[in-house]
Amino acid sequence: MEPVAQSLWRLEFARKAAVTRELEERLRDDKQLKDRREKDKSEDQREDGELAAIAEVLASNTEIADFGVKLDTYDAATVDALMANDVDLQAVRDRIEDMMLEAHTLPDGRRVFKTRDGTKVFDENGAELKPEEVDPLEIDNRKPRWEDLLDAKREEAELVDERRDLIEFQEKLDGARERLDDPALTKDELDALDKELGDAMPERVKATLDRDNDRPKPEAEAAIDVELRAVPRGASLPTGPAGP
Repeated sequence: MEPVAQSLWRLEFARKAAVTRELEERLRDDKQLKDRREKDKSEDQREDGELAAIAEVLASNTEIADFGVKLDTYDAATVDALMANDVDLQAVRDRIEDMMLEAHTLPDGRRVFKTRDGTKVFDENGAELKPEEVDPLEIDNRKPRWEDLLDAKREEAELVDERRDLIEFQEKLDGARERLDDPALTKDELDALDKELGDAMPERVKATLDRDNDRPKPEAEAAIDVELRAVPRGASLPTGPAGP
């Protein structure tokens, strides 16, 4: 009987051990499942937070549309400034040409100009002439004076520099317009772009904008501005009333 009892005891021990292992495996699986669910939940919450943060920092369609309208305004003012610069530049060059035609001319073909105080004479290239080369008294007082030519040339140089600045600003506007197509454009980047354009804006463009802002806007134009602000980003602009 003893061997049979021992055998039954071993069987019972083996059964209990198997149940214990099964229970341990089940508990381990339950724990792994719980950990996995908590991890997935944590990752979902993190991803949701990241998406919310991204949505918060991205420039909105309204902000981008408003900035696009501002770029259009800047561009129109820059074109006006370039046209005005061209008129002024042509006018000063015509004035310089007239002074050259009216200047006192030496036998060797050099055009010379007497100073306003009548004591010195300079040629068109800025070289001062000695009294033995030309006596200031020989030059008619009705002829253009040296300071007048200097002022006109200085104005011409300033207008040439201004034209270069206007063209560079126009290129910045084109670059800014391209940036608006970037779906990852953030509010901070949009603000930085706005500040950069404001800092780089030539004085003549600022003056044009100030003049336009002081001018009353027609009601029809104001209504169009409202419609444009309502158009979603990337949508086609209305082209007119629909046909019958």
